[in-house]
Amino acid sequence: MTEIRVPEGDTVEVGTVPGRGAVLRPGRAVHVRFRTTRDAYVVIYNVDTRGRIHRLFPTTPGDDGYVRGGILVRVPARGAPYRLVVTGPPGVERIVALASDR
Repeated sequence: MTEIRVPEGDTVEVGTVPGRGAVLRPGRAVHVRFRTTRDAYVVIYNVDTRGRIHRLFPTTPGDDGYVRGGILVRVPARGAPYRLVVTGPPGVERIVALASDR
C-alpha cells in the first residue's frame, strides 16, 4: 500500500489488488483497499488513462464516506453487485484518496 501523509501526522493507506506497478489487460478485475489511522470521512477517486475522474468510494448515494480508523475497507466490498474491470485504453491510471475529520 502507498502511504499518503495528511495533517497532524495522520495517514491514509491506499492500494490496489493487483498491486502497484502491475500491468493489467482489459477484462481483469481489480479492487481498491484503504485504511485510515483514525476515524475520517473518505472519498476515493480513480483518474483513468484519458484523465476522466470516477468516484470509487463512497459507492452509494447518501453515504457520507465515514470510516473507522484502522479498519481495512475494500472497494468493491465482497459480494457487491458490481466489479471494477480494466477496460483501456492503455496508459497509467491513478487512485486519489481524500480524508477529513469533518
